[in-house]
Amino acid sequence: MVTETCEQLKCYHCGELCVDTFRKDDKTFCCIGCRTVYEILNENNLCDYYTVDSSHGMSMRNRVDQNFAYLDEPEVRAKILTFESADLARVTFAIPAIHCISCVWLLEKLQSLEPGIIHAEVIFTQKIVNVSYHPGKTSLSR
Repeated sequence: MVTETCEQLKCYHCGELCVDTFRKDDKTFCCIGCRTVYEILNENNLCDYYTVDSSHGMSMRNRVDQNFAYLDEPEVRAKILTFESADLARVTFAIPAIHCISCVWLLEKLQSLEPGIIHAEVIFTQKIVNVSYHPGKTSLSR
């Protein structure tokens, strides 16, 4: 008689126990969202994210897709952009839930994930991120 032991697997991205198992490379993920975040980081040579801090990323398991198209409305853009020209736009976002260095590191690598982003700078003590981008190459909602 063969006895098998069941080891509980933790998600490579968020560290939560895997109810369902999604695999990529030699890693296990709790949901397709966490696997997708890993794939994006991996494709852009940003997997150093996982070594920046010992804490894990945010779980994507129960995440609802959110639509940010309203940010591209002229009235909204006018209210939230701190600067706009044909080649450069700047926006500041509040990020009140930021709590770890890995989030800072990842936010400051946004230009590696989205070609239209010129620069992103987190001011951790104020819990904000300043983003400069080229409006002809990406949108505010993106």
